[in-house]
Amino acid sequence: MNLIDLNGIPLFLPSMYGDVKLTAQGRLTEVEWESLSPSEREAMTALGKKYGVDTTPDAGKVIVDKPIDKVESLLAKAMKRGRKLLTAVVFQNGRIEELHRASDGDGEAAISKVVDTVKDAAKAAVTVAEPTQGCPVPEFERADVRATRVLRAFLTPRQLEDFDRTQSFLVVGGDTGRRYVLTSRQAPRDRLARVGGRSVFDLDRGEAICVHDWVVPAAEELLELKLFLELPDRERYVNTLADELH
Repeated sequence: MNLIDLNGIPLFLPSMYGDVKLTAQGRLTEVEWESLSPSEREAMTALGKKYGVDTTPDAGKVIVDKPIDKVESLLAKAMKRGRKLLTAVVFQNGRIEELHRASDGDGEAAISKVVDTVKDAAKAAVTVAEPTQGCPVPEFERADVRATRVLRAFLTPRQLEDFDRTQSFLVVGGDTGRRYVLTSRQAPRDRLARVGGRSVFDLDRGEAICVHDWVVPAAEELLELKLFLELPDRERYVNTLADELH
């Protein structure tokens, strides 16, 4: 059994206007950011004060003399304040694994996952917040859709092809094997109408599921939903929200 090695692998924290990228360099962590929202700016300022690095520019890159799990824990909790978090890694072959959190000696949440020997290299990692229950459908701005680099990194070739063509893609539940269609909330109205106007449509039951995350960009919301539906034990959470609503 080996630990997934995140050294040199980008770990993204999706942000409102871009993505904060962390890259482990041994026991050090490179932090890169740009165009932060006010709350994200507060998180970056807190990182600078705690670890003595200059995070004041609107865009920048610094080296923090701390392991990536400590840097990720501080930033993720501050950027997604009050939300439960999920961290996952995607491999070159498309397989996705969840990285679990456990308190370390300093009381911070370290991220790690013990897995069988990995024959395929890790491609990228990401930390997202859990989606929430949500109805009715709000009015969305019909902006041009551009997937973030993080979402695209976690899509399979088939999912990416479908998303580029229709702004939708299919996922299979990690617990039940049920099929779900995920659709960007910024997709054309006729496309959303086919899936009940929602981002999640249970294809096997023929019904939309009222879960969402409207405080993040559409692409980040899709990534959250994909991870929570595809990863074992996480699909149940999404369906529990839907059952509580009904």
